[in-house]
Amino acid sequence: MVTVIVLILSGVCFFTYAIYSLEKSLKGNGGVEGSAENPLGAGDTERYENGLRVTVSEPRLEPDGTTHRFTVTYENESDRTLTALPMGAGRVPLVVNDGEPLDHDDPDDSSSSYTIDLEETVRKLLTRLDAGDSITVPVRVVGSKEGMTITVKVWMPFEGYRYDHPVYWTLTLD
Repeated sequence: MVTVIVLILSGVCFFTYAIYSLEKSLKGNGGVEGSAENPLGAGDTERYENGLRVTVSEPRLEPDGTTHRFTVTYENESDRTLTALPMGAGRVPLVVNDGEPLDHDDPDDSSSSYTIDLEETVRKLLTRLDAGDSITVPVRVVGSKEGMTITVKVWMPFEGYRYDHPVYWTLTLD
């Protein structure tokens, strides 16, 4: 009788762990939401297992009528310091492009330019993020057209999570 109960409890534990693992594999980097096939939208937040939250704000039109601004905010909600991961060759932690994430056939017509203080961004993101701290990176899109879609691609810059895949956001400029 005890053996049967132990077998049943073991089966329940295994089944629970299998569902937990499946849910984890479908979340975040490389999963369903935030992938190139199903990007997040303005204002959405990606939450990582290590306590990092990344949010891309709504784009705001500047008074000049041709410039939009938005921010990418990295927040450490864990109780420990997150240490930066080394960047791979040619990989930067934040990239902005025209169009949808999988829109490879539509060449960039250079009608827009993006201003990200890349040196400052890399300096901030490639050090560490103390518990409870946040880093906000401002982005300017100049020469944007109304209704234009841009893609924001964020690589996980801190330890504690798979670094294989970026998370994507698409923003529509009004």
